[in-house]
Amino acid sequence: MLDKGKQSLVARQTFYNPDGKNLYVIFLPWHSGGDIPWKWLSRRIIRRNNAVIEYRWTDSTLSADAEYTLKAYKFIAGQIVKEFSEITRQHEYGRVNLIGMSLGNVILSLVASQLNNFDRVTMICTASSLAKSLWYGNKTREIYYEMIERKVTLFDLKKVWRDIEPINHIGVFRNKNVRVVVSKTDTSIPARFQVEYVEQAKKQIKHLKVKTTRLGHYGAIIKYCLIGKL
Repeated sequence: MLDKGKQSLVARQTFYNPDGKNLYVIFLPWHSGGDIPWKWLSRRIIRRNNAVIEYRWTDSTLSADAEYTLKAYKFIAGQIVKEFSEITRQHEYGRVNLIGMSLGNVILSLVASQLNNFDRVTMICTASSLAKSLWYGNKTREIYYEMIERKVTLFDLKKVWRDIEPINHIGVFRNKNVRVVVSKTDTSIPARFQVEYVEQAKKQIKHLKVKTTRLGHYGAIIKYCLIGKL
């Protein structure tokens, strides 16, 4: 079960220039740390007179307790949907853009599956599966070893997390404009799972653009924040 402090799972929601002409909603990575390079991206968006919402969440959201993680992700997505609905009711934006980075794309997919009033989506270093990314990624080794101690298998994990796996939410983007940035040298979100997501997306999304880079996980994210297409 989620504890009484579940509200704190969304560590911060920052809303810049709310009266801008278009809205950009940024779903930051797990372990997003300080404000750089996210501030670079937000400043680029604001300079074009657009509104920006940054969402980040506590590191404990992703843990070796698979059931807790499932409930935490669903809770966070539900809270964001409520806030997003209220914000778009109060402000009339010309276009709504969703940007996800790394594991932030899990939340993006869950939120998008409960909404329809968005126009464009950009996903940097997304993956087909949260379960497989955790199991094989080098950024989540401690959680992996703890799961092994708990005698959790990858089969178990995929079964528990089925409802939050990004590949199972691709259909929601069918008629949207979607850009995906794939890092071919990524070991945090292993590149093969990024490619797996793209291959399935090609079958379902009409307006899909894919860009590849060899910069690695952090390099791909930083480059997008600095000069990526908005």
